[in-house]
Amino acid sequence: LVACGADRSATHRVPHLFTHGEHTISIVESAYGDGVGAKIWGAAPLFNNVLAQHPEYVKNFTVVELGAGCGLCGILAAKLGAKKVALTDCFAGVLRNLDDCAALNAEKGPSSSISHATEPSDFGRRYDHGTMEVRYLDWGEEEKDVGDAPP
Repeated sequence: LVACGADRSATHRVPHLFTHGEHTISIVESAYGDGVGAKIWGAAPLFNNVLAQHPEYVKNFTVVELGAGCGLCGILAAKLGAKKVALTDCFAGVLRNLDDCAALNAEKGPSSSISHATEPSDFGRRYDHGTMEVRYLDWGEEEKDVGDAPP
């Protein structure tokens, strides 16, 4: 759930805070050159308002956010008690930014193992952020398993 913004340089990153109920989410939009997945679409905060009022939609469930972009909805699902959240996308720049957003919002406890992707080829694997994981998924490619194909 992301949208295009104004044309920005490749190094420009814009931080945002979203509050839904008692949960605050930190999101960083990356450069427009990373594609439309680098931006927050207007529908994402609206959907999150509904989700915050009905945490039973995700609590104790496994959630997959297709085309997660910045991951705003999936991150809230994790904060609302989802058992596991897979934040998925298929573009290298978007995945790097999604990885950063998940790390910003991960529950950091003694047992948490936070790992970050640093290269586009890293997204053939999954990156765990507590309850959340960032995964490559191109849902237009039937034969490939989630995580088996780098962007």
